[in-house]
Amino acid sequence: MDNLIATGHDVTQPRASSALLACGLWMRAAFIGASAVAVGLIQLFEGEWSLPRAVLCAGAGIAVCILSWHRARAALDDLGREATMSGATPAAAHQ
Repeated sequence: MDNLIATGHDVTQPRASSALLACGLWMRAAFIGASAVAVGLIQLFEGEWSLPRAVLCAGAGIAVCILSWHRARAALDDLGREATMSGATPAAAHQ
């Protein structure tokens, strides 16, 4: 309790910040995947790349985007599950 008053934050703060960092990194990877989808579609319609190359780029981008989105969501779910297991209510866990 004294630590909470003296520092102004809970001792579980490093876990929360590492989970948020992981979520942020996975979201950046999802953005890169979405960018690859856009590049693949642009190249598909402009015809500068061959059809298999453009489709492969778009398909790989979709796969990266979906995988990254699910991993980012899992990182946030783990953070919420950890907070509720420690006895905090969901409303208190998000303050």
